Order: sequence, then structure tokens, then C-alpha cells
Amino acid sequence: MRIGPNELHCNDVAFVDEIYAGGNRNRDKQAHYLGTVAGPVRNAAVATIDHDLHRVRRSAMNKFFSRQQIIGLEPEMLKLTQRLCDKFLGRTSAQISWVSHVWRNFWRDNDYTWC
Repeated sequence: MRIGPNELHCNDVAFVDEIYAGGNRNRDKQAHYLGTVAGPVRNAAVATIDHDLHRVRRSAMNKFFSRQQIIGLEPEMLKLTQRLCDKFLGRTSAQISWVSHVWRNFWRDNDYTWC
């Protein structure tokens, strides 16, 4: 039974394997999830419907998401996070902080103009 767009209720333990694909089972994405994706993003790994093509595209990025790579970025992220916290703590209650703008800029590569 579908509870919501991203939530299912299943009362049959044997059916769980049908809903959640394991490591040895290919699962294509549903095309309706990608209906709003347009432009160059349509050719990105995240927007790839076919399972095998997604694996090829995703494998090209694996080295950037390795544990060692992420650990190597941790000091820079901690420094930027501290700068962000200092900026918030230094504001008076009358000053407005647009958190949506902060987060958007915080996660962009090499755009630290918000600090």
C-alpha cells in the first residue's frame, strides 16, 4: 500500500526483496522521478534511468567520494563551518540572515564570498 510518494507500507516480509533491490539485482529508476530534470543535468549520473548506464557514469565519480578523499577535505570543511558559525554569532538580533543563501553558497566549490 502506498502511504505517500516516497513511503510504502508492506505487511509481507517476502515482498521486501521486490521493493528494495539488493546488490545483485538491477533496478532502473522510474522515469516520472526525473520529469523535472532538464538541460545538461539530464545526462548526469543522478538522472540516468538505466541501471547499467548509471553504474558506468557513477563509477567515474567513485574516487571523489572515497573515504580517504572525504577525510582529506574534513579540515577545510571544519574551517568553513567555524567561519559560518562565527558569522552567525557575530550578528545582532536585528540583522537578517538568509539561511537558504548561506547554504547554497556554502556547498558551492570555491565560492567563499559569503564568509
